[in-house]
Parts: sequence; C-alpha cells; structure tokens
Amino acid sequence: MSRLKLLACSLSAALILLAQTQTPGPHGVDGSKTPDLIPDDVAYRFVLLSLIVPDNPTQLDLFKHNARLKRLAMDSANKQRIEGVLVAFAREYTAWQSSISSVPTTNLAELQHLQIERDALVSKYESLISSQLSRESALIFKQYVTSQKTKMVY
Repeated sequence: MSRLKLLACSLSAALILLAQTQTPGPHGVDGSKTPDLIPDDVAYRFVLLSLIVPDNPTQLDLFKHNARLKRLAMDSANKQRIEGVLVAFAREYTAWQSSISSVPTTNLAELQHLQIERDALVSKYESLISSQLSRESALIFKQYVTSQKTKMVY
C-alpha cells in the first residue's frame, strides 16, 4: 500500500512540475530564463495587449485592467493619458486583426506585409507613450515593459 502512495505522490509531483513548465515559443525564448532575448517591440505588443480592455468587459476584465495600471504608479493625469492611448491602440489593433483574419494562410506575401503593419502600429504607440506621458511616467512604463519580459514566452 505504501508503494502505491509513493507512486501516486511521485506522479502528482511530476504532473505539477509539468504544468508549471513553460515551453518556449516559436523563437525558442523563455523570458523567465533569458528576458534580454525578448525584443522590446514584442514586449511592448504583449504589454499593450494585456492592458487594453476588451469590448463588453466583465468585472474580472476591469479588475485585471485596473490592477495592472495600478502597478504603474502614475499620477492621475498620466493614468488618464495612458488610458487614452490604450483605447486608441485597441481600436487600431482590432482593425488590424480584422484585416489579417480575411487573408488566406497560403498568401505569405500579404501575411508578411500585415506583420510589418502590426510592428509599425506597435512602434507608433510606443512612441506615443513616450511623447504623451511625463518623462517620469514614460520611464515607469518602459521599466514595467522590461519587467514583464520575465513572464513572456516568445
């Protein structure tokens, strides 16, 4: 009977370990191990997407959004500015997603063009954040993006 318990415990421990292990993304980068290998533009995209509020948000969506913004520790004027930037980003990113969803996966040239458009869109909002926030708040946002790399898989 004790062997059965030992086997069950070992199996449980293995399953827990397996569930906690992140598998590297398509580029093989696990941010928890090598955050410096995640490009800034990718990190900005992931962070911007994590901060936008979806259409018809649930209470949980709003709670997560507010909790993430609270971590930025910005004054109310800068929080208001970042909220405006996020609303505009969400609108443009949603439009970009609509355009990519209509492209067949076999049309590699068009998909590559749309990927370039997506990267330009993220770059535009990275610049907007730097220009619309105070110097201190822009630095806080950049540090937040950098800190979030440890949670990313790319």
